[in-house]
Amino acid sequence: SKLKRDLGAAKLTWRLNDKQNIQATFFPDPTDETGALLGGNHSLNGVPSSYLGLTKSGGHDYGLRYEGIFSGGWIATAQISRHEDENSTLPGSSAGDAIQYRDVTGDFFQTGGIGLVQEKQFKRDFFGGSLAWYHGNHEVKGGLEYEKQSADVVKRNSGGQQVDVVEHAIAAIILD
Repeated sequence: SKLKRDLGAAKLTWRLNDKQNIQATFFPDPTDETGALLGGNHSLNGVPSSYLGLTKSGGHDYGLRYEGIFSGGWIATAQISRHEDENSTLPGSSAGDAIQYRDVTGDFFQTGGIGLVQEKQFKRDFFGGSLAWYHGNHEVKGGLEYEKQSADVVKRNSGGQQVDVVEHAIAAIILD
């Protein structure tokens, strides 16, 4: 098994003046793992093309935030952000994207491709802001938030199908 992770973090703060600033952030964590696919729909009971694959996970987070203090006791904040991630199970090679054959009478020994292929990508966008007013011992605050989520999910069998092979032997005895 081979694991590749691209982890990082970045933050940039821009002070517009003593009472206002903007922050931009970026956090990536995409991960690719190649090797044996284990669990659920995959097992090591077969030829390598039936269990070697690529698992892709993780993603990227982006954010932009504004904060400001104004005369008269007003504080304003606004934020936009996006989260993108993936959770996919793919064939490790073109040989793994073939029809998978499972021998039912032979302990489900697999030949051909990896069987279930899943490509799942998710996205979430966030928009929000608030305005607060402070006067003496009093605080009045209001705000709005909006979130939009989307998912793009494709599930299929490698080679377009999965075939379970069942063989029955018939013996005939002929007596004269």
